[in-house]
Amino acid sequence: MPSLKYWDIIYVKRTITIPANGQYEAEYAIKSGTSTNTSHTGYTGSGFVDSFDASGKGVSFIINVPTSDTYTLRFRYGNGSTTFATRNLFVDGQYAGTLQFRNLYNWDIWDTVETTMRLSAGVHQVVLWYSPGNEGAINLDNLIVLQQTTPAKTSARSFWMNNWSNLIGIHMASKLSPVDNGNYGPRLAELHFSGDWPTNQIVDATAFFRDETDLTTLKYTNAHNFDSEAWFENDGTLTVKYLNYNGSALPVQITKQYAMVPNQNFLVIKYTFLNQTGNARTLNFLEQVHLNNKTSGNSTPGWQHGWWDVSRNALGTDMSQTGQFYIELGAFQTMDSYQVGNDADSNPNSQTSSPWYQFDANGVLNKCGDLWSQNLSMGFQKLITVPAGGSVTLAFYYAIGST
Repeated sequence: MPSLKYWDIIYVKRTITIPANGQYEAEYAIKSGTSTNTSHTGYTGSGFVDSFDASGKGVSFIINVPTSDTYTLRFRYGNGSTTFATRNLFVDGQYAGTLQFRNLYNWDIWDTVETTMRLSAGVHQVVLWYSPGNEGAINLDNLIVLQQTTPAKTSARSFWMNNWSNLIGIHMASKLSPVDNGNYGPRLAELHFSGDWPTNQIVDATAFFRDETDLTTLKYTNAHNFDSEAWFENDGTLTVKYLNYNGSALPVQITKQYAMVPNQNFLVIKYTFLNQTGNARTLNFLEQVHLNNKTSGNSTPGWQHGWWDVSRNALGTDMSQTGQFYIELGAFQTMDSYQVGNDADSNPNSQTSSPWYQFDANGVLNKCGDLWSQNLSMGFQKLITVPAGGSVTLAFYYAIGST
């Protein structure tokens, strides 16, 4: 740099190149009070930002976007503490909101947090800052900038699926939308079939879990305690990601996917269990559907018939006496136990009680294979071992028809 007088001017030109996939590594960003490290696995690039743990610290990215459009800013982070962390976001010096970084099972696990905003074409400064009132520690791995036309994992309040013909399913969960303060867990909340579009044929179809790795069983049997997020993939499948349970991170990441089969009256559900630890985990799983009875408000409700079909590895129900359809819950793998139950029966030792009460209390189902009830529920149970760092999948289908 030459010696300058006060009237001299020097120009420094800096070109901001858009990186591949719009991914800006945090270790190359401008750091204020933070440092870089490689002490945890799974990071991208050459490392990550750590010591991002106190007020007055921050990370500043200089980004370049090609056109004026709506963009998603997706931050990849680690948070192995036991509580959420928060950071304020500033874009070009203007406050752009406060981001929440949920706690994860340990510091070797990474997740993403994102927000969407309008950006003009050109260079922008994106700052993640630990402001007064923020809390918690995080590691920061990268920032990915996605144009509006690029798929983003942005949740909505509910998701409608259809087979282009005669079947509609609706997945719901509380808090998918920031304005939703309900307390309902992730579930298939509605199933509608042509011939009686207004009637929801189910109360819900929900999954429940127990971690039986250690002597003390950890129960995840209240679905309403799960936080979750959901989004549609490019191929039309719906992905649901189970997050924390009662604020605590799980050692196994659970993902659920729905696929409606075009012009066929069934949908497929697949669960993937990814072990995020260095030791094998033993999980117990229940898939349960609670059938709706459209005559339940009558003085004498109609009856519905449920049964176990060993040849099809499926649980079937005949709801024709209540003016409804036939529904089948089938498994694509051998299950450990099954139950056709009366959802109003809460005694886990009763042969005909609801699958959930049996699973919650005992971890197995009583294998009732034939039942008439005015409040019918059915379920499958299976114990699985997920290897360290590995995954296991389970798959099911729900079919519906007039015969």
